[in-house]
Amino acid sequence: MYSGTFEKQLITDIHELIEAEYDFFFVSTATDLYVTKKTEEMHQVEEAHFFPLVENKELITLYGTKVFPTKISIAGDTERILELKKKVDDRFGAVIESYLSDEHCVDILPKGISKASGIQYLLDKYDLEPEEIAVIGDSFNDVPMMQMTPNSFAMSGARDEVKKHARHTVDHVHEAIRYFL
Repeated sequence: MYSGTFEKQLITDIHELIEAEYDFFFVSTATDLYVTKKTEEMHQVEEAHFFPLVENKELITLYGTKVFPTKISIAGDTERILELKKKVDDRFGAVIESYLSDEHCVDILPKGISKASGIQYLLDKYDLEPEEIAVIGDSFNDVPMMQMTPNSFAMSGARDEVKKHARHTVDHVHEAIRYFL
């Protein structure tokens, strides 16, 4: 509904910063998931998610010409990926958005490309007020949209840091729908 790609220089710079310190990251486009090298861990991820990873050692040279990244994800130990997130945020925070989207994954996107941006687009397009919508989420990338409406729901399995931004907590999506209706 609402997407965008990184500018060539920005994704190149982010890629270089991450790759200098870490090798367990993925670059997403609208259709593919790229890695520069398939490690054993990546093979396991590929098998577990039934989604093929495209290996290309020269990936960084294809940005802006053949590969148009929409997201870069760093996977692994939570403490380690949060350290990398901080370095990326410190350098590129004005032009990116980054979230701990899962306990073991940080997602980095171009600024303004988020669930909250998509929700705002719908509010504007259909002339709706925040009170007329409900949002449901379970991860850090859901927090900005949870802050948009009083009808925000967090899944009970979400981290406490996420749940504190929602007005309600539910065990199942149907509970949020029933409550909202």
